[in-house]
Amino acid sequence: HSHKNSISCSHCSVSYHPKCAKLTPNDILNLDRNSWTCSSCTCEMLPMGLVSSLETIPSGSVVEKRTLNVSKVCSVCNKFGNVKKMDICWICDQHVHSSCSLSTLGCITCHRNTFPNYTSINAGHYQSSNSALFNPYATDNDTAYVGHSRLEESLSNQWDIPSDLLTACRYYPSSSIRTTGDDKLQVFSMNIRSLAKNLDYLRENIELYSKFDLLCLNETNCNPSNLPFGGSELILPGFHPPITQNPARKSNKGGGLAIYINQKLCEATSITSLDNLCENVDPNKGEFLTVEIQRENTKNIVISNYYRSPSTSSSTFTEYLESHLTRMNRHKNKVILLLGDGNINLLDYGKADQCTKFVDKMSEFGFAPLISRPTRITDHSATLIDPRTLR
Repeated sequence: HSHKNSISCSHCSVSYHPKCAKLTPNDILNLDRNSWTCSSCTCEMLPMGLVSSLETIPSGSVVEKRTLNVSKVCSVCNKFGNVKKMDICWICDQHVHSSCSLSTLGCITCHRNTFPNYTSINAGHYQSSNSALFNPYATDNDTAYVGHSRLEESLSNQWDIPSDLLTACRYYPSSSIRTTGDDKLQVFSMNIRSLAKNLDYLRENIELYSKFDLLCLNETNCNPSNLPFGGSELILPGFHPPITQNPARKSNKGGGLAIYINQKLCEATSITSLDNLCENVDPNKGEFLTVEIQRENTKNIVISNYYRSPSTSSSTFTEYLESHLTRMNRHKNKVILLLGDGNINLLDYGKADQCTKFVDKMSEFGFAPLISRPTRITDHSATLIDPRTLR
């Protein structure tokens, strides 16, 4: 090749034959000779991992495309990966390989730190500490709307207790559950997805469940009057006959509520169903079952168990909830528990409008959530849709 056919690097000024620079005739016609750089200089100027083996790149135009395939170190395995094919963990905002990501559960590292008991539950190992995920009352959280640091101190401090409770929320193995004394109330709440089908399971594990003062079950899919023995077969050892409510749907599916009260907590005559605080007519309003337990020398207890089907309107449910909470105001001098399955993910507080309205409405009436951890965890998601609130 003659000198006039050579091409010089704009960075190091070294001249190359087009063939030695692995440039085709078409590349020579289209590239800018005044800005072309050789492969050696390109490797020095670009960050580590930005391009792979430039000696195999045949043209300047291809180099430009390759530089877009930026490599980053995976925060989990510390190996390089193509940023286009990597995920970004929503918890730590770091790039991770798809194989190192657990989708909505975050990357493997954050998942282990945030949900330690989920990853080790089969092995029976539990960690004693965990950082709260849901806490709209933390005064040091700029995204908190309730108990915000910009509020007057007198207004902000009233949310310190619920904030501390949420921070202290932990997962515990069933083996750590102990029978409580008279000064405590231990409540079990669960979406049982058919009480009749899971009744044998409750009986087989009655030693565990009898440690709870209350069992609040939702989505029982059960109309006791349709059972062979009229509902008497629903009785659990050590508990009073359950207070039940039929599903709002005529099909008796996708709803239904039940409350079991431990015989150690009170006598059967101390239990009253509050019919004006029960609802099972319109599925869109949600289903509510409320009872009062009279106790001597201490405040009465009001328990309101509820359920909303995910196929119904969350906005209609929240609107009716306000009416329900207003009527519960007459019991403001009692211990009030409002718990159930609203199919509203509290982890979306501040991001999803209906979730924010739901939590704010509860707070407006003095109800504070007691759980900050996901209550439903699958292979691909973690949600807090079963809140327990106390007034």
